[in-house]
Amino acid sequence: MRYETSTIIKQKSGKFAKNPCNYCGDGTKADSEACEPGESTSTICSRETGSYYGQTQTYIWNFESSSWPTSWLTASVSSWGLNSTYKYSGSYSYCSTNAGSDSSSATMTLNVTAKAAGNVTFYIYGTSEKNYDYLTIYQGGSQVWTSKGADYDSWTPLSFSVSAGTTAFQFTYSKDSSVSSGIDRYCVDYLSAPSVSVPNTSQTSNPSNKTCNSNCTLSSGTCYSGWCGDGTKNGPEACDSGSSNSDSYGYHCNSNCTAMAPYCGDGVVNGSEPCEVGQTKTVKGDKCDSSWGTSYYYKTEYTCNSSCQWYVSKATWCDN
Repeated sequence: MRYETSTIIKQKSGKFAKNPCNYCGDGTKADSEACEPGESTSTICSRETGSYYGQTQTYIWNFESSSWPTSWLTASVSSWGLNSTYKYSGSYSYCSTNAGSDSSSATMTLNVTAKAAGNVTFYIYGTSEKNYDYLTIYQGGSQVWTSKGADYDSWTPLSFSVSAGTTAFQFTYSKDSSVSSGIDRYCVDYLSAPSVSVPNTSQTSNPSNKTCNSNCTLSSGTCYSGWCGDGTKNGPEACDSGSSNSDSYGYHCNSNCTAMAPYCGDGVVNGSEPCEVGQTKTVKGDKCDSSWGTSYYYKTEYTCNSSCQWYVSKATWCDN
């Protein structure tokens, strides 16, 4: 008896693979897979452009739970909820739940805290009675987008620029007094917002930490190709002296790679320095010979050298 390949080769989830010779868990990244379970971080990160500590990174929320990541995202929800039928990433999205309810509205407000200026992006999906039932999006209280008069029957990304701080995005699906068309709902998925990674001073190896989920999607985590302490000036770093990074006095980078530590030549008298390069001073000594009068004293001029030490730059003279 002969069987079609597609009837005997399945994904581990039990669903047929797009290509019957490739499935999630076969050890080879293929088709739309982002990764394969068990792949090393270095393998996963080799497919991404590296980032640096201190650069703008991205928060990701794909609505897999109603437990919001409150460190950067909180929500106020009325007639919206998790939906497993329509999703862009993972197993769920967040959809309006007032389908079929005439003269109703469903409102969700997402308070997004960006740690740096950049774009907040999310994907939307939905179809409804054109020109009468529609989704409206408000940013900070001002309308910035509406679906009125158009269908969005494929996931569509929308991006809005924000400043560092918290911005409220309100999603309202409004229905008129009659008729329901399409799926009569709108969904939101895969929200991203700019974050900032704090410089790491304790890493001694590449701190990439991204892994692969069992469904061949990428977990949370970030791929880094440089960090404060690797000895190379990366991204926004002002300097990097590797293992010599320290806030102590000396010609090296400080502990968070934002500036040089105090050192001789930085223009400031630091630590045990008696002076800073280029400074001068005049020291008054004993009175001059009585023939000069009572108001004349011996004087010596000193200049600070490149080692932050005083040296005599002008021989002693008598002056008042």
